[in-house]
Amino acid sequence: MGSLAQTLRRLRGALLVAACGSNTGCGAKSALPSGEEPSDGGFDAGVCVDAGSRPLAPAGRGYIFLVDSSSSMIGERWTAVTFSLNTLVSDDRLAGVTVALVLFPAPTDACFAFAYATPNVTAGVLAEGVDPQQAAFAQVLSEHEPTGATPLVPALGGTYDYAAKASMSDVIVMTDGAPSSCEDAGNTLDGAVAAAKNAREVSGTRTHVIGIANFAEENVKALATAGGGSAKFINVTGPLELPLLEAFSQTVGCRYELPPAGAQVALVSEAGLEENLVQVGGAAACPKTGLGGWYADHGTAVLCPEACQRAWDQKLRLTGQCDRS
Repeated sequence: MGSLAQTLRRLRGALLVAACGSNTGCGAKSALPSGEEPSDGGFDAGVCVDAGSRPLAPAGRGYIFLVDSSSSMIGERWTAVTFSLNTLVSDDRLAGVTVALVLFPAPTDACFAFAYATPNVTAGVLAEGVDPQQAAFAQVLSEHEPTGATPLVPALGGTYDYAAKASMSDVIVMTDGAPSSCEDAGNTLDGAVAAAKNAREVSGTRTHVIGIANFAEENVKALATAGGGSAKFINVTGPLELPLLEAFSQTVGCRYELPPAGAQVALVSEAGLEENLVQVGGAAACPKTGLGGWYADHGTAVLCPEACQRAWDQKLRLTGQCDRS
């Protein structure tokens, strides 16, 4: 597996500059215990890094990527999806994370939920080095040709069934348009919202939404809100590779368990330098520059974009206060 950070740096053409730079006095220092190695990206539960802090565990038990491959995705959009997903699942810092892939519409019975109950790539744990799950993603995406309409509601139904069966906690929907065709299956935006709400309430499955092009921003937010997940709308006229990659990586890599009330959340470098993150009221209140912050969202802690980017680029981890009782 390669490095997502390296790919982001190449695409950006410039490095994100750390808020503290070379100033080691910026933030509180906290040395790691002798012999303990810091984790990369916060994807393991870990142990306390000192008497008062511990790594926060990631919020997700597994992620299913539900990806629109309708005819409107032909060309540059599908190239961007293939690149971003392959790059994401090839990053070593996602080792240990369970992922699966569902493409819609299905080649047959596209208007029925059962057509999506078995993913194109079934659930598997990403690993370092030679990774069969990464290879499975690459093969399926390279061999697939976008075609057909957008049967989002049936696709959600089958995906939620598989999520419950496989104990997958999160579904990440990526689509470039509103539901179309399959009217008899209730394939409307309202139907999708109802399905996401039901999955959240019945099985606890979160639904995150990444919308591009013709899937309006208000629709992205409505579906994500119903599913208790994050909403990202990409409205760009240029290449989609980097925006999609960042949207996927932030959804998978930047949501953690909610820390105890009053706990200080910080990013900790490999050298043991702690930099505190401020809690803000929500995504709209996230700082646009500097270290960034975090906010509570549907019972989880979400890193603001700047903090999320630093966590990926600089192999930092998120920590919260240990229970002292």
